[in-house]
Amino acid sequence: MKKQDGGQNLQRKFSSAVLFFFIALVSFFLLPACTTVPQPEKGDEAGTDLSKLFRFELSNGIPVIIQRAPADRLCSVNLVIEGGTALVPDYLSGIETVTLRALLLGSEQYSAESIQQKENDDYAVLSYIPAHDYSVYTLSCSLPELEDIFAVYADCFIHPLFDKNDFDGLMTLIAQEFQKTQKTPDGVLLTAAQESVYKNHPYSSAPSVTAVSLNRITLNQVKKHHARMLNAARLKFVIAGDFDKKTAAGFVSKMDETFGKLPRSDFEIPEIPEIVLNASPVYVTSETAGEKGYILGCFAAPAAGDPAYVPYAISMQILDTILFKKIVGQDKTADSAGTGIIPGKKMLGVISIYKASRCDQREMSSVLSLFPSEKQIETDLGMYKKMYLDILFSRTATVHGKTEQLIRFLEYTGNADNSFLRQDQVFQVTAAQIAAAYKKYVLDGTIRWIIVSGADSAGSFTFAGDDK
Repeated sequence: MKKQDGGQNLQRKFSSAVLFFFIALVSFFLLPACTTVPQPEKGDEAGTDLSKLFRFELSNGIPVIIQRAPADRLCSVNLVIEGGTALVPDYLSGIETVTLRALLLGSEQYSAESIQQKENDDYAVLSYIPAHDYSVYTLSCSLPELEDIFAVYADCFIHPLFDKNDFDGLMTLIAQEFQKTQKTPDGVLLTAAQESVYKNHPYSSAPSVTAVSLNRITLNQVKKHHARMLNAARLKFVIAGDFDKKTAAGFVSKMDETFGKLPRSDFEIPEIPEIVLNASPVYVTSETAGEKGYILGCFAAPAAGDPAYVPYAISMQILDTILFKKIVGQDKTADSAGTGIIPGKKMLGVISIYKASRCDQREMSSVLSLFPSEKQIETDLGMYKKMYLDILFSRTATVHGKTEQLIRFLEYTGNADNSFLRQDQVFQVTAAQIAAAYKKYVLDGTIRWIIVSGADSAGSFTFAGDDK
């Protein structure tokens, strides 16, 4: 079905769309790359006592995981598309994001206007989340309207219109968004980080467009990329809502009428090697940075399933507090300072200094040395664990948080049930483990510093890669 007015719908859909750079910036402050939920009550009828999960399989083998969210008025449907940027050459960076955005411009049965009207009528949102290892095509709506809006969701994914005029309008909008980000110090910083930290790695192909790929992505390439997505071997569903066993089974039978008909062919998930960090700092100038510095320090992190992960994540939380108190509160040399973990099959820890008036290797080494001793950590260990768990629980308070944590554990540890073990893992962490993780990954590890500043202020932000 042809849509009538592409401009307004493109603007409605994508004027506030977040490209990978800004998703990455947010991810820097998502301390727990894999979160947790409170333990379920014993004897619950849904799934197993451990996880409250229903598990199903469509006719073509697509797995469906549904978590109960009793009394929640909303439900969250997430189609996980395996593969990520490892399947995309650098010169086509961002093609998966472009493809997912193009799906929402209309399908064989629904014009863009009718999709918008359906979303408004059903209080629903169709969207997408790009990432390095996988992408997610999402639907959020109230449970009573699920089957009605799911028909739209399915048709957009399986039978997109891919109109040439709509696509050209979309690419024009994406080009404008990209150019806008590259005029800001934030955008320049994150582009430099993507290019330098992931050089010669599968993650070097970004989920967003680049200056090179922007002029290389065509509608025909998007159609081919979409066709490769329609492989049941690459897909899985993760859903949360107020389902019981009967309603869950009934909805899955409806899903089978569409997604259950997709073909299945051989597919191997790409192997992701370790990220090898170069200690040499990267300096980039930006006219809009003025006298301020925008700084990222990237360093290794353990995998989500590694026993060192929780101690490491708690150490990042402690360091986050130290950075803010010292740099922002006491010295007043930056507007913001903190830490985070970039999620992935291969993760990175990050130190972020935003709008710094000065910051160099000597100052950062001094701040990093303020990390408490094992004895000091032991004194406040209960407080650190509580802070960590409070963050985890708050992030899984919604159906969207529940599905996000299930997806991350599913992708990064191989089993969604592992998400329900995190609370016990936090309780078992010792002060010695936290101190050891900090020493190994931060004090003794390689930190790759990326610095963006005005040309005349670069001297205020000097880092030596071999000076620990």
